[in-house]
Amino acid sequence: MKREVIRIYAEVEQETWARFERYCIHQLKLAPSTTEKTIRQLKHMASYNVDLLGFSQDEIYRFFEEKRKEGVEPGGINLYVKAVNRWAKFIGVDVHFTLYKEYQKPIRVPTVQDVSDLIRYYSGRSRRSRMYRAMLVVLANTGIRNSELCGLKISNIDWENGKILVYGKGGGMKKPRIIPVPRRVLDGTNYPSIKNYIDRWRPKPSAKKYADFLFLNQSGRPFIPTMVWKIVKEAAKGAGHSWIHPHSLRHFYATQLLRAGVNVRVVQRLMGHEKLETTARYLHVIGHDLQNAVEKLPDVVGLKTKQGPKSGDVYAALSGNQSGPGGIIFHHICCQRRQPPHFEGSMHNGGDMFGNIGV
Repeated sequence: MKREVIRIYAEVEQETWARFERYCIHQLKLAPSTTEKTIRQLKHMASYNVDLLGFSQDEIYRFFEEKRKEGVEPGGINLYVKAVNRWAKFIGVDVHFTLYKEYQKPIRVPTVQDVSDLIRYYSGRSRRSRMYRAMLVVLANTGIRNSELCGLKISNIDWENGKILVYGKGGGMKKPRIIPVPRRVLDGTNYPSIKNYIDRWRPKPSAKKYADFLFLNQSGRPFIPTMVWKIVKEAAKGAGHSWIHPHSLRHFYATQLLRAGVNVRVVQRLMGHEKLETTARYLHVIGHDLQNAVEKLPDVVGLKTKQGPKSGDVYAALSGNQSGPGGIIFHHICCQRRQPPHFEGSMHNGGDMFGNIGV
């Protein structure tokens, strides 16, 4: 049954929405897609007779309770809480929810085997399969965002030094950052590399303005984020890991770097995070790895002691080590003064996780 909307308050004017959009992008540093979703959620609240220009906490609680009765999960309620908090800051209203508080969704990180399964899903020999396979390999080995993948330019690839220039979200300012890329991913011969994709499988641009975009769809136009989302989700469902999405591969990349011992501030720079706290969220995932690392510190006392029981492997479910041979690690990471971070790929015993896929 369609909800009957009776408006008994002043509606938010279009100019106010425009100012809020600019506020979210430039002040809160939100991505345009996140800003759009926030506005959509607020307008949905307005359809439930929430007075956005003069709401009370009781009114917001009433809305949350209605959504709960409709079967909305806590994660969905959390999105509305975030939207309200952003709007309240914009209009200068001080709100403090006690029953509903904004929280960060726990990070779920794919294992090496999970990512390998996704890439092997596109193991066919068609142009489509090879294109999609190359895209997944780039996502997993660079940690770039979905939108950043769509915006990659061939002219921004440094073939000689093995780096790519990426323009991030940066609050709408498209902040650039340089990301080192493993040589096999950049120009490996018997590998789903960027060079093989360009030389053999990249569609012909449908217009001159698309000529420099790296990834083009079969119509010769640049991919858009929703298309990349569908490509990753198709592989995830087909491989039996339906929970994985494009951002999961970004989680995978950050976690692998931290496991390899890369300084968290270097990871922050490679990921394009404005705040260190955002990167630090990944540290809890590698807690068991850190425990093993400190156990290897040299004994400066020199006394023989009995070994106590080993600490529980509470992070085994998220560890790439459980996936057996074929794990990717990154080594030879240098963070010298005034020099960009450098790393190259290496393989555990058992070979590269993409080694048997071919180009």
